[in-house]
Amino acid sequence: MLSEIRRTHLRKVISKDTIFRTRGGIFVAVDDGELVGTVRNFTRKIYCCSCETRTCGVGEVSTHENFRRRGIAKTLLEKSCSYMSENGFALSVLHTGTARKLYEGLGWTPVTRLFLTRRIPFDLYSTGDLAAQVEVRPCHSEIFEENYLRKLMTVYNRTSIKYNGPIVRDHEEYWKNWVDNESGKISWHDEKRTPRKFSVHIRGNLAGFVVLQFGSESIRVREWSLLADQVSKEFDMVDFVLSQICKFYGEREQNFTFPAPISDIKEHDVHSTDNTTMYKVICPSLLPKNTLSVSDLICKNGLNDQMMNYHVFWDTDRF
Repeated sequence: MLSEIRRTHLRKVISKDTIFRTRGGIFVAVDDGELVGTVRNFTRKIYCCSCETRTCGVGEVSTHENFRRRGIAKTLLEKSCSYMSENGFALSVLHTGTARKLYEGLGWTPVTRLFLTRRIPFDLYSTGDLAAQVEVRPCHSEIFEENYLRKLMTVYNRTSIKYNGPIVRDHEEYWKNWVDNESGKISWHDEKRTPRKFSVHIRGNLAGFVVLQFGSESIRVREWSLLADQVSKEFDMVDFVLSQICKFYGEREQNFTFPAPISDIKEHDVHSTDNTTMYKVICPSLLPKNTLSVSDLICKNGLNDQMMNYHVFWDTDRF
């Protein structure tokens, strides 16, 4: 509590303002001139119920190890909530690991993301019309150059609007700086786990974008965009694209883990869940109508399919 840290006060920090990082949303706790805690608020929009919903991401929540368990993080988060309310955000979203109880106590609700793990052979649909129409290519930063970027943004938006939770990426600078860096331009400490990106072309035209992260037991799909309506519905395009990726690494088959909503559930799929993404309603009047809870808002879909959780948050956009 603040009474236990009398000299701690909150103030805004001035930083470079960009389209997707606003200086007014950064707060720090200072004790006798020493920085002891921080929080950053990220201005975002997410797709929700086929609408764009103004959302504030919360990240960089930290407290100096010598000042923990004194309520500093709680005070910073309360300040963040006031900032969100004053600036007209409908929702807040954050990702957590061990601090879930702290966030739940302040009104954030965990919403499950459902994943499937599927073993996919490299020769799936390797002959016939589909293989002739669809090409999967490894790609680098050239995918974010002008001649590709506008098409890539269209592919992403048309895919992501079908789900509840994906970040709306409507600024080219966000793609060139954030998405490019987070999808492999900057190498991770463990280089084997650095994300890798692939483009999908249907009849020579850019129609898909996939980001993968290689792990010890499976390859994780960090994000997925694909205009699959251009090919026959008799083919499972998730299986086909991932099968083609196996070939680049000389593997006859691989385990892939991906968000469940991008593919129909199959008999041998292994199910897993992730509850680290949390939401809080800030301004209820700005949300789609007839919303009873955060879970209803994020998980509902237009198909009346109660068995399918339509909550997706691409790992590339985590803050």
